Amino acid sequence: MKYFRLKLWLGMTATPDKRDDEIEGKNIYEIFHYQIAYEIRLQQAMEENLLCPFHYFGITDVSLVDEKQVKAKKITEKDFHLLTSDERVRHIIEQASYYGYSGERVKGLVFCSRIDESEELSAKFNASGYRMIALNGSATEDERTNAFERLAMNEADATEEMQPLDYIFSVEILNGGVDTQLIGADRRAVLSARYMLQGRDSKNNSCRLFIENNAETGEGITYTRPKIVTDSSDLKWLEKEDLIGRIADEDGKLVIMIDKADGD
Repeated sequence: MKYFRLKLWLGMTATPDKRDDEIEGKNIYEIFHYQIAYEIRLQQAMEENLLCPFHYFGITDVSLVDEKQVKAKKITEKDFHLLTSDERVRHIIEQASYYGYSGERVKGLVFCSRIDESEELSAKFNASGYRMIALNGSATEDERTNAFERLAMNEADATEEMQPLDYIFSVEILNGGVDTQLIGADRRAVLSARYMLQGRDSKNNSCRLFIENNAETGEGITYTRPKIVTDSSDLKWLEKEDLIGRIADEDGKLVIMIDKADGD
């Protein structure tokens, strides 16, 4: 943007509000002089059926390396071996097998914190029978296109020269957004909270509830529209139920109480 001198810049982003907005040169609104041609927020896009539905499962990682160590530019050889250990690989494979996938075959993205981590994990997954590739910022446009085509292709279209991919291990590219974002001086928040509850259903069977709450909180807005997925046959009705999450402030903490939308 510093190199080109155009009469008009037209940009598009899915994550305009980020946690680093206070850093000079990072605020997308400031870069485009606060001129917004069109805006549609998550809740409105969901109501207008513009988004592809998906299931989100929060899984606890194997805590072998401290998060601060993982984010460090340099980690010890010992810590790196823990980060890419056989124990961690087995844990990821077990969880992926447990939750399964939709469609004819698995097609997934795995986001890693480091390039060497993505390459090592990719090699270990390939050794375990999966078809993987590590993709980072140094990949050429042709390499990226080839990887995406292999991930999307069907088994029936496989050739000796081109085989489908099960997963792409990614660093620096394909990044996602943040869950909760603060907007403007009034601190209005776009809420997209995802979490899991574990317990027992009415038949005393162990079960899990995976909940996603979406809303824009602010003056006059006191509810969310929850989406629930569960592994309990007794609670499956929640997946199709019209639910509402009522937002309350208890001792300075945000509390969401989920009920049927019709109030029964």
